[in-house]
Amino acid sequence: MKKKWSIVKASPMEHRTFDPSLDRRFFFPNGFVADRYNILFELPDYLQNTFQNILKRDLAGFNKTDRWILPVPAAYMIDREGIIRFAHVDPDFMKRLEPQEMIDQLKKL
Repeated sequence: MKKKWSIVKASPMEHRTFDPSLDRRFFFPNGFVADRYNILFELPDYLQNTFQNILKRDLAGFNKTDRWILPVPAAYMIDREGIIRFAHVDPDFMKRLEPQEMIDQLKKL
């Protein structure tokens, strides 16, 4: 049976930061993909200060960019014609799409 779908991860973080074997094709610097889907959060100055001086985290350096950005967690199902058939977007990064819900949505295609 031929599969009718593919899974693609788009991230402003270079995946090799976590696992050097991961494919660079899905690394989109400067939040390009998240920006196009309007799900990019640019940290205001006061949060940049908190990250740098209190948490000792350089988010811009981690993302290898000059921007202090985080993508809003999101999952989309986009058909071959480019139509979004399912979307899950939640600015609360603790609320992620459950894998079973993605599977259930895939079965509907």
